[in-house]
Amino acid sequence: MKFPMNLRQTQWLTKTVTLFFVSILTAFSFRAHAQIEGQWKDTEKGITIFIYEQEGKYFGRLISSEDAEQNKQIQENGKIVLLRDFEKKSDTKFCCGTIFQPKAKRTLDATLYLEDDKTLKINASYGFFSGTKYWKRL
Repeated sequence: MKFPMNLRQTQWLTKTVTLFFVSILTAFSFRAHAQIEGQWKDTEKGITIFIYEQEGKYFGRLISSEDAEQNKQIQENGKIVLLRDFEKKSDTKFCCGTIFQPKAKRTLDATLYLEDDKTLKINASYGFFSGTKYWKRL
């Protein structure tokens, strides 16, 4: 019985096919799992927020401001957490958390949507009032 390929050719073909499929799966997995973690800019207020994951929930702390006086307060006060307890419901939806507004001293219920790799949509509500903001990734 004669085989059309020798053992060395068969091993090379197996490795090549395996490497091809691993490359394809890796590419799709990176695309499917867009990350919310990182630095985001609220261009309307001129602040930068760092979003991080802790014990399965997502939080966001204020790290800087374009306003020099506000930036000084941020550095003196240290860790000012604005986003709390967001849960990942899908690759693009993070819900059931809150956003703290320091100047108004109130907390809003909110849901975050990752619209694309560079845009975060925030839907927040306080009683019957609601609003939408957009942050850009830095």
